[in-house]
Amino acid sequence: TIARRSAALADTDAVSTYFASDPLVAKVRRSAGELRALGDRVRAEELDGKLRSAREEAARALRDRTDLYADGGRTLRLGAHRFAVSTQPFDLTVVPHDDGLALALTGTDYRVPVTDPALLADRPLWDRHLPSESPRVSRAEH
Repeated sequence: TIARRSAALADTDAVSTYFASDPLVAKVRRSAGELRALGDRVRAEELDGKLRSAREEAARALRDRTDLYADGGRTLRLGAHRFAVSTQPFDLTVVPHDDGLALALTGTDYRVPVTDPALLADRPLWDRHLPSESPRVSRAEH
C-alpha cells in the first residue's frame, strides 16, 4: 500500500511529505530499527530497501506523468501530438444497433450484438418508447 499510495501523489513535495509523515512508513522504519536492535540486519535492510524502492518508484511515476501529460492531466503529449484524455467513467448500456440491440460501452465506439434469447423474444416491444403506446393505440388516444 505504501508504493500504491505514493505513486499517485501529485508532486515531489507531496512524495517527500508522505514518506516523512505517514504512520505506515513510520511503522516500517520502526520495525526495521527493532530488527537491527535484535541483530537481524538482513531483514532490516530488506525493509529499508523496500521503502527506498517505493520512494524511487513514486518519483519515477511522477516524472512519467509530468513528461506525458499536460494541462493538469487533461492532455496526453506524444512528441508533437496532443490527445485529449477522457476522465468519464465507463458504463455499459443497451442501444439500438443495425436491426437489433447491442451492448455499448459509453465513451467508445464499441458495440457487440445482444444474443440473449429472452431479450430477443421481446422484439415487438423494442419500438415502444412508452408503455402506454402500441402500434394500435397512439399516445394521443390513451
